[in-house]
Amino acid sequence: MIIFRQISFKEIYHNVIRNSDISPIKILILFISMTFLSIICDTLGLFNYLAYKIVKLCKGGQIALFTILYFSISLITVFTSNDIVILTFTPFLIYLCKRSNINPIPYLVSEFVASNTASMALLVGNPTNILLSMANNIDFITYLRHMWYIAILTTIFMYILLLIIFYKKLKEPFNLNISDTAPTLNKIPTIISVIHLLLSTILLAISSYINIEMYLITLVLSISLLIQLTIYILITKKEKKCIKLSLKRLPYALIPFLLSMFIIVEALNINGYTSDLHNLLSKTNTTYSYGITSFITCNLMNNIPMSVLFANTLSIGASNKMIYATIIGSNLGAYLTPLGALAGIMWLTILKAYDIKFTFKDFIKYGVVLSTSAILFSITLLYLI
Repeated sequence: MIIFRQISFKEIYHNVIRNSDISPIKILILFISMTFLSIICDTLGLFNYLAYKIVKLCKGGQIALFTILYFSISLITVFTSNDIVILTFTPFLIYLCKRSNINPIPYLVSEFVASNTASMALLVGNPTNILLSMANNIDFITYLRHMWYIAILTTIFMYILLLIIFYKKLKEPFNLNISDTAPTLNKIPTIISVIHLLLSTILLAISSYINIEMYLITLVLSISLLIQLTIYILITKKEKKCIKLSLKRLPYALIPFLLSMFIIVEALNINGYTSDLHNLLSKTNTTYSYGITSFITCNLMNNIPMSVLFANTLSIGASNKMIYATIIGSNLGAYLTPLGALAGIMWLTILKAYDIKFTFKDFIKYGVVLSTSAILFSITLLYLI
């Protein structure tokens, strides 16, 4: 687009790199620093420890295990993000199912659905939530007030649907084979990390009231955690690889990806295509048109560039329901096809690495039923309430 002069370097600087609420630099800092706070907790073994404790509570059959895992994953997603849960819990679920000689597919599919449904609850649950909210000046509390009930009710609805789909498989007997020895947890650095993660969530919630930008909150807390853990490592000589491993796991590929998509979408905006899209979607019921169109568009160009495109479209003129319908579509579109989100690509890659047979076709087979049910249910909730 640059070579064929669809956008100039001056326009790139003015519309992409400029200091504004929708600045991709701020969005990247917010997402990556929040991801760092979560990954540190995972690297220290917190999520593995919690997963062990959760599974130990299961005294019944597979349905009890399925229920505990589904709602635990949903809850953890709310306070971290969908990508963190996919990276953290997928290997654990595969290990658990192999050790217990049970079919892993119900648990893996439910994990993916739960993490990409509960991610709607908080503004930081998905980078698309951040992007669309910042573009429309929606703060943490305003977002929560509009989305919490949709996230909770859709999560429950999807649990019931998943239970119906996998009921026969979950009725099969199993032997939960898990060690009696809990995973080790280094308490001091873990407590420090959890405090930083919780503090970031609290401060993000009140950021509009204390007049501090969200990206600054997560950036400062990430630097603070990095300094404190470095001091701890230097003094105790423990957890030496924690910081290095966490930094290595950060989603650096998101940086050129998001910046490039901002440039591409800005070129579309400059050439008038976003206004055409806005006019087209405004001809019918905007809650459904924006929700369903964003849901489908995720699977044509991935949910992050879709959100960038729709952020420009919504800037022409949008109601609250149009904005939240687009946010819903950006989350639930992730499990229509693997192309819907980076999480889907990562998830299939992990399954392949662990020799779990689950093809692109299998993903779509479950995705069509699950995602279309979820989007219609949640958009209807938004429309009615």
